Amino acid sequence: MVSLDKKQWKEFNIDELFEADNIYRGKRLTKAKQIIGDTPYISSSGISNGVNNFISNDVKVRKGNNCLTLANSGSVGACFYHQYEFIASDHVTCLKSNKLNEFSYLFVATMLNRLSTKYNFNREINDKRIKREKILLPLNDKGEIDYEYMEQYVKNILIENGQMYISVRKLVSALGGEYYNDEYKNKGEDTTKCYIKTSTNSNEYTSYISNSSQIYKASMLMAQDEEASDNTNNTTQNKTKKDDSDVEKTVEYEYFNIENGVKYIDGEIYASKEAIELGFNVIMTYNEKNKTISIYTLDTLETVAAKNVNLAVIGDNCEYYNKKLLKYGLVLIQNSAGDYGIANYNNYQEGNYIVSCKYSNIRFCESSGTVIVTTSEDGKQGILKLDLVNLEKADTKIEPKYQLIKLISEKENLYLVKENGRYGVIKLSGDEITTVIKTEYQKIGIDGDLYDEMNNKYIIDDKYIPLKIDNKWGLATTEGKVIINPQYYGIGCNLGKVGSGDPVIILPKLIEDSDGIVFVTTQTEEVKLYSVIDIKTGTKVGNQEASEIYSKFDNNQRKYYMKITDITTGTVIGSINIYNVYGKKSKVINNANEANNAINNSSNNVVENNNVVTNTVPNTNETMNTNNQNTTSTNQQETNVNTSSSN
Repeated sequence: MVSLDKKQWKEFNIDELFEADNIYRGKRLTKAKQIIGDTPYISSSGISNGVNNFISNDVKVRKGNNCLTLANSGSVGACFYHQYEFIASDHVTCLKSNKLNEFSYLFVATMLNRLSTKYNFNREINDKRIKREKILLPLNDKGEIDYEYMEQYVKNILIENGQMYISVRKLVSALGGEYYNDEYKNKGEDTTKCYIKTSTNSNEYTSYISNSSQIYKASMLMAQDEEASDNTNNTTQNKTKKDDSDVEKTVEYEYFNIENGVKYIDGEIYASKEAIELGFNVIMTYNEKNKTISIYTLDTLETVAAKNVNLAVIGDNCEYYNKKLLKYGLVLIQNSAGDYGIANYNNYQEGNYIVSCKYSNIRFCESSGTVIVTTSEDGKQGILKLDLVNLEKADTKIEPKYQLIKLISEKENLYLVKENGRYGVIKLSGDEITTVIKTEYQKIGIDGDLYDEMNNKYIIDDKYIPLKIDNKWGLATTEGKVIINPQYYGIGCNLGKVGSGDPVIILPKLIEDSDGIVFVTTQTEEVKLYSVIDIKTGTKVGNQEASEIYSKFDNNQRKYYMKITDITTGTVIGSINIYNVYGKKSKVINNANEANNAINNSSNNVVENNNVVTNTVPNTNETMNTNNQNTTSTNQQETNVNTSSSN
């Protein structure tokens, strides 16, 4: 099928597509005069296909069937197809054509939705304006409207193996929000990926990646001092909101596996119903018979919950992560004493709660289906597992006994915990709780905000847990094995704007199957030096300390460097390409001569620094001291740096 950008297009007047007699306004019908029934009453709503009510009025109404409705006011420009009989309010214009069917109608509806950017509450679409409007449509070989193409295009997009897919960009436009190319972690311009923010009130971004069976959410939360209390686990309802423009924020990620993934079609990202519901935080229903889609946003669900539950916590008093309970038929509640619980808002009975009102704070973790609770009695934290299907009583998974508890790995079910002012890690497997790292550490995890590509500040590359005790840093595996004893002054190198490139923590598979981790190995008031520590041996790679360890993209490859500086004079000696000199792809270096040959034979080992080319020579056996010598090349130095290679 020819893609949209390859088709010829032409503008047509609205009355060229829809017969003049089939362009008509609905009739006004006040709420007081509406009689409850089964016929959809279509008004200017931008959700639920424009359905405002279900009524049975049969007198002084204007009906429609198998046509479009275009909102003149309210959600101006919202356009929906109705295969069924409906009653139209005076806030919509009905558009009918004998040349359109259920599929081509949907195509045209999408094209008409653009009017939402032209009109607004103060400039509505009146009868005169609609007839003057133009619509852009594809042409066939004869230069006529290509109805067949529109039909087939919609068929191809909406249904694949019985699964419905929806354009993410168009849905953002319809529901409101923000759309960006690429995924949240990259913030580039790759159109095969996108990330969205569903509303201005949301602190959450959802990333969709084409041909992927996973989506992820990035939540912007206030950075908290864990030494005091990790209040990112708190709801903080009923607290005065402050200007947070100067407050440091942190990002937390949640990952969701979806049965039907995300597709890239004709330059657009399309997502399945499951992916839409998760990413947009909505409930979506599809009526196969009537070919209608109904979407219920969190705001809509809040209205229902507030009507049914007198204790419901909604609006600005409810943090966004707890609003997402509404998608599952649950709502946060608060009793007269100020304590929180959770109730089923569709089958509400006072006192019959999913979670009892005895907690000072509750935080819903959607990806794990759990809530982190803080007891009102002593401020201790634990975890409850919610039944998001049957909506029965929550199960206690971890008794509230910790000063802090926080999920740090969904894959491994690992939780950071704090007892008696010290940190550790536990694992939750079913109902079994095991201690992975004892609660004896001063700190676990590093400052992840310093490293843009770091998804989890508690676990490096999904493998290594940073540990701090007695102000020294080490490393443990996710199984709890300490592989580098705490002995170093810091982890990672990030020099910000004064650095030579991007910050570095880990060098994946640097030597054979062993990763390298950057540590601060020397630190005084005047000097801070970094080394790459071989995970497998626990030794310095090349026995080398550097004033900086950084990375850069070169020819679509990330390359890693050590900058060597004379700490006495501050003179930059040169930079070593770490992988080429010490990496697994290089020949094992056994002596100084082989080192010289390895470097001279690799153009990537030498980087230019201030127009001075520097050769760095690793020496496995002894320190080589060589004076700078003038050569026949202008301004060229040959320098031997104290290094040793690692096997």
